[in-house]
Amino acid sequence: MEQQNKKTSSSKNTNSSGEEGLTPVRVRHLVDTHKFLTPFFVLFLMWYFQQFYNATMWTYLALHGTYGILWIFKSNIIPDKTFEQRLSIVGVVTSALFLTSYWSSPFFIAKNGLNAPLFIRNLATVLWGTGLVIMYSADMQKTIELKHRRGHLITTGMFSLSRNINYFGELLIYVGFNILCIEKVIVPCVVMSSAIGFWFTRMLEKEKSLSRYPEFEEYKKRTAFFIPYLY
Repeated sequence: MEQQNKKTSSSKNTNSSGEEGLTPVRVRHLVDTHKFLTPFFVLFLMWYFQQFYNATMWTYLALHGTYGILWIFKSNIIPDKTFEQRLSIVGVVTSALFLTSYWSSPFFIAKNGLNAPLFIRNLATVLWGTGLVIMYSADMQKTIELKHRRGHLITTGMFSLSRNINYFGELLIYVGFNILCIEKVIVPCVVMSSAIGFWFTRMLEKEKSLSRYPEFEEYKKRTAFFIPYLY
């Protein structure tokens, strides 16, 4: 009986130590808040720098603003459990700073009065729309399959093209946003580098998790890691 109590006590101490230092803030709270604030921040930049005449700013607002609204919709309809992770105070601060860096492009567009050529704005819209369809289709497929066929490796549909096809869709979306700041090429490069670095960390964690399935090695041989048809 005493041994049982000791085990229970030890288990409780382990759980409490695991929770120690964590805030009630989850990754989803920060991401959803950032997406919600994005259109308001872009409008503020347009007002502050007097850029209401700037077609590039309106394009950016339409693309990133709409993406923010759709993201919040998706977050509530088909939530991603990986975004339920609680953060420490340091995690909250670093994550908030990382998300804020996504606003670099509209800031420099507004501050410098940049106006991307029409073909760049059209290309941005094409990339945004294509990426949105790919990412949302992949997320929807993953949600439905995990709900009805829990405990199996998803290898068909969108995931037959790439093991991380949802991240590829997100890449197209953010490239679309950031090429609007093409005249300040260093800005989109820095933003995309930091985003891809974060995505790769999550993709590698996912690969490690999926490796527990016996069929994973065969699936790995016939699919791309990230960009479809690029091995």
